Amino acid sequence: MFITNWAVTDLLDIFKSGVCVKGCPKTKTHKFTKENCRASKKGVKCAGISNKYETINVGDYCLPTTVKDLKPKEQVGYKAVKANFLNSKAGSIVMDMYLSSRAIYISMAMSIIYSVVFIYLMSWFAEIIAWCCIVLVQIGLIGMSAACFMARKLSIEEVAKTQKDKAQSAEAKAKVAKEQKDYQLYLLIGCIVFGVLALLFLCCIVCARKSLGMAVDVIDASADFVAGTKRVILVPNFHFVLQIIIFLVWLGSLVCVVSLNKIEADTMIPQGRTITWKKSVKYMALFMFFGVLWLLALVDYLSRFIVIMSASTYYFNHKRGDTEENTNAAEVMYGVKCAYFHHFGSICIGSFIIAVI
Repeated sequence: MFITNWAVTDLLDIFKSGVCVKGCPKTKTHKFTKENCRASKKGVKCAGISNKYETINVGDYCLPTTVKDLKPKEQVGYKAVKANFLNSKAGSIVMDMYLSSRAIYISMAMSIIYSVVFIYLMSWFAEIIAWCCIVLVQIGLIGMSAACFMARKLSIEEVAKTQKDKAQSAEAKAKVAKEQKDYQLYLLIGCIVFGVLALLFLCCIVCARKSLGMAVDVIDASADFVAGTKRVILVPNFHFVLQIIIFLVWLGSLVCVVSLNKIEADTMIPQGRTITWKKSVKYMALFMFFGVLWLLALVDYLSRFIVIMSASTYYFNHKRGDTEENTNAAEVMYGVKCAYFHHFGSICIGSFIIAVI
């Protein structure tokens, strides 16, 4: 939409002065013809557009590249529209995303680096890292219990000090004592809870140390599998992109289904629409909603099945004397073959159950 008059004071009138164009004008000498412009019957005619300026396409709206291209009165109207958009909920979200876009891109790049570093750290020091985490959890529970105990002790001493202070009134002393009493009760509960958790955690470590050691070995083997089979990382990434494509196609299809309803222009919101849902269209939309849940679950579990098959072949193909990072042990393509040709129906049924739940 190309706005022909930004000088009007009413925001609705600004959009009423717009015409539909095939492409946003790139130059001030752009010619509006019947082939590239279509105006409403009551609105501005394409042949009569004299106010031309360079524009960029922002959400199918032709906005001026620079405000200086507009006349002084039009600059005021344009700034009013911009301020109104930025003050709205949708506008603030778009602006926040734009301002944080650089940080988001940097975070996405750094996440890949951190993931690779984490994989190799777990492959080299998995057992040490796992036991350090266990020890830190134990120390943390004991520390929280001790912190609650010390805080309660300080609270009791503060109440006793307040009671001895002759400068304070009896009402102030009673108020402080009541407040600290509830605080002390919460601290006592926290001290007991964290103490019991620390004791139970210690009992689990001592009594189930063999199972815990086996779990740590599984973590170590898993890290070796990922470090030795880096190509398996492409499997979830590929299926994630596939999920995005499926969702976008579904979203476009849903828009087509929604368009079967009675749609009327909103008199209050510019470019707003009021949708009156038909009963049959509601059922169609619900059916499509269940369908997308099923498809997304199917793609997700296809990815998981391939990773599981790759890990299984990695374990059983290892021979005595092989290095831990044997890059040829895992058969990723065999997992793809099994998922898409041998067990596709089973995965479909499983994903159907997940979608129903």
